[in-house]
Amino acid sequence: MKARNRNTGEIVDVINFSNDTFRLDSNFVSYIDSKGIKHESERLNYFWDFEPLQEIPIETKLNFASEILTELIRGEKEYTTSELIDTTLKLTKGILEGIS
Repeated sequence: MKARNRNTGEIVDVINFSNDTFRLDSNFVSYIDSKGIKHESERLNYFWDFEPLQEIPIETKLNFASEILTELIRGEKEYTTSELIDTTLKLTKGILEGIS
């Protein structure tokens, strides 16, 4: 997926990223920069540090929703109310855009 690095303005090809919409120590983004250099598991947050230039595939959005629900059901992670509301709104918007 093509994306613009919000800090540098560079256009990169994002290969993989953690699906957290909020900053965590476990955030990472793997990408190839405009010079062809691979950056594996950089401590960045895709949603905060990059501006997508292509639509995120619906499969990625659905996987993200599934991960959050699984974490909640298993009690693996605690979310604040504001994080849940923000994430739910973003997921719903993204899924509806992907379906239409």
